[in-house]
Amino acid sequence: LRREDRAISIDPTFSIYMRTVKARRAHYMPVPLKDDFSLDIDSLLHVANTMRAKLLFLCSPNNPTANQFDKDSIHRILEGFDGIVIIDETYVDFASYSTVEWIKEFDNLIVLRTFSKVYGIAGLRLGYAISNREISSVIRRFKMPYAVSSVALRMGLKLIEKDAFIEQKIHEIKKVRSNLILNLKSLENVKPFKSDTNFVLFSLSKISSEKAYNQLLEQGIIIRKIGKVLNFKNCLRVTVAPPHIMKKFITALREVVEE
Repeated sequence: LRREDRAISIDPTFSIYMRTVKARRAHYMPVPLKDDFSLDIDSLLHVANTMRAKLLFLCSPNNPTANQFDKDSIHRILEGFDGIVIIDETYVDFASYSTVEWIKEFDNLIVLRTFSKVYGIAGLRLGYAISNREISSVIRRFKMPYAVSSVALRMGLKLIEKDAFIEQKIHEIKKVRSNLILNLKSLENVKPFKSDTNFVLFSLSKISSEKAYNQLLEQGIIIRKIGKVLNFKNCLRVTVAPPHIMKKFITALREVVEE
């Protein structure tokens, strides 16, 4: 992106896209999701094409809404937008599908992946991009020298070999996630949303997210304050943890929301 160029994304989504665009002194244009957190394809393509955006960021599964967008919807975006589409698949290991299979079909697609989530090495800041050769060659020209440490690279290569271990870990997280959502649904004044990630977003109807957060913090439980997400107020985000921790969380949250 150059100064005065335009980039588009959805709202709400990961804030780093906006920061990155503004750091380039370009224009960032967010398009709201629908009330069910799905993509508003017509609005997204209309804004992107009429404003002649050069770049479109799409986090799928999305942060903070936790849902993976419909496969056909993403395919329509790739068909209908001529600029570069960057799909952030940070949480894709916990979801249903990947768009990597479309790299050969669409020459404007870049898929981002990370070792931060399912591999659990966020501190090493290790990730990668998947694209066609033409885009990859451009990225290489602009990447910083020594951008990734040799330690991080070696660890990443070792972890890739642990397929069976990682698959088992993903299976366990999905199982705990399902139980977590069921337990949240059983609580009064709590609305959990579908999740395709390693966290669950939920809203509260009788207590503010600020108050709930502070009361949980007093019990040694730290979750993420989100606030308002589209038409849902008092939203919080909890990361899927081992079952005994989730049990403690549900017990504490029940006391908070049903007091």
